[in-house]
Amino acid sequence: MSRDDVSLDVQLIQRAVRLWRRRRKSVALSLIALALLLTLLSGVYTVPVNQTGALFFLGRLIDDNIEPGIHFKLPAPLQRVQLMNTSEVRRTNLAGQWRETVSMITGDENIIELDVALQYKIGNFGPFLIGAESWEEVMRLVVTSSMTELTARMPVDEILTTGKSKIQIDLRTLAQHKLDEYTSGLTVLSTTIVAVKPPREAAASFRRVADAKSEKAKKVNVAQAEYRRNLAQARGEAERLQRDAESASEERVKKAQGDAERYMSILAEYRQAREVTRLNLYMKRMEEVINKARVVLFNTREQGPLDLNLLKARSKKDSQK
Repeated sequence: MSRDDVSLDVQLIQRAVRLWRRRRKSVALSLIALALLLTLLSGVYTVPVNQTGALFFLGRLIDDNIEPGIHFKLPAPLQRVQLMNTSEVRRTNLAGQWRETVSMITGDENIIELDVALQYKIGNFGPFLIGAESWEEVMRLVVTSSMTELTARMPVDEILTTGKSKIQIDLRTLAQHKLDEYTSGLTVLSTTIVAVKPPREAAASFRRVADAKSEKAKKVNVAQAEYRRNLAQARGEAERLQRDAESASEERVKKAQGDAERYMSILAEYRQAREVTRLNLYMKRMEEVINKARVVLFNTREQGPLDLNLLKARSKKDSQK
């Protein structure tokens, strides 16, 4: 390198130094402005439509319901934002990933195997963020505790048959109450029993008991049907007897009324002609008796043959009088 080249480089360096000395204040101000601009731009953030934001200031939660849109925050580490989809429906099972069912003790001291499908979502974002690290595990533990309480109040037969719907409703209510006590921020949407069965060791015994109860119910139904049929027949027979009795009662009343009227007529005749009426009554009664009896007459007198028309002729004379 020649001396001319060296001197040229030195001149260029000297010029650059002189230029920096003259403009170093403006450059520094430009760099500071650029840094401030970048810092401010780093505080702009966007919350998507299906998410909710939570704003922390020095690690303290100050806003847990930042709505979707463009927002501004102070640069880190002063403020930070955490986003999460709070409308998402989350799902888990009571038994977890490694088991099919969990064992519960019923109110009549039997053991059943069951599993519950859970659906829940984040209802309050703030408590959810500052609470437990794994709310899914907390949810499973809470539902297990609630399910233990409910099954301990009911017999095994009711749980296996008609009590499932009631357990599902009560389980959701009880689990939500406990989660609210823990300030979890979670909302239970549904609890569905997807499996309920006796243990494998007792499955055969449960089937025999179920078959026996089914047979019992069948016989009870047959007996009730026979009872209703016999009851209907008995009621029909009772109604028929009642109608016959009422008819016979009316006939007897009418007959009694006719006899009474006839008696009153005879009494009137008797008061007018006692002897004639008495004889007529006697003759009528004798005619009724004689017509029903075998009569043999003997003539013990010596006055000739017995006139069998005597009584009838006398009756006619009395009636003419």
